[in-house]
Amino acid sequence: MPEIAGLGVAQFQVRYTCLDSEGDQQAGSDPVEGIADAHLECARILEYQERWDLPTDASIWWRTGASPWQRWGGVR
Repeated sequence: MPEIAGLGVAQFQVRYTCLDSEGDQQAGSDPVEGIADAHLECARILEYQERWDLPTDASIWWRTGASPWQRWGGVR
């Protein structure tokens, strides 16, 4: 996990809309190792969402320690 000076170890996740096993829309999230992996995961998810005509809402979220999750600025 990457460390942010003065804040501690950063955790990242990607949140998105996906389909469940019955074809219904649901919210999903995946943990990722760092910001570069988060960008790659968003690109992969956006392709999936476009293919299945889902809302294109993949976004990156991050936090340090036990702090609340925050949306990564400027990424959609």
